[in-house]
Amino acid sequence: MPPVFEQVTFFYEILLRFGDQSTNRGQLIGAHLQTLTQTLMDGKIIATNDNGPQQLALVSDESGQKLSDILGEVNANTIVENQVLGAANQSLSDQITLTINANQQLGTELDQVREQLTNAQAEVKRLNDLLNQSAAVAEPLQEEAPPAE
Repeated sequence: MPPVFEQVTFFYEILLRFGDQSTNRGQLIGAHLQTLTQTLMDGKIIATNDNGPQQLALVSDESGQKLSDILGEVNANTIVENQVLGAANQSLSDQITLTINANQQLGTELDQVREQLTNAQAEVKRLNDLLNQSAAVAEPLQEEAPPAE
């Protein structure tokens, strides 16, 4: 089967330029977008090309893609990613809650088994004491009994 080639272009970076003169100090005065294009062969990257910076329009009457459109797309993608991560986080949180509940149940069961063991040990001690008492009573009787023929 021949290799499958594809090219994918995506946002790489946005440069925001702010003024440094007294009249525009700290004000947004320019923006550039840089994209990369990757060539893939059978899903593996074989080349990455820098497409160079493209000037973005700050206002609608400037030429080029509008900065607000790019930021809107980036924000929309970020919101979607946050929702996906939020759902994954909720799933993990639910699993942690189930694990905690299961551990608490096991802890309760362990306490019950420990209590049963303590009761069993007390019963074994009581029976041993009773056996020892019976042996103490039987020993003098065995000494008084005539020898068996």
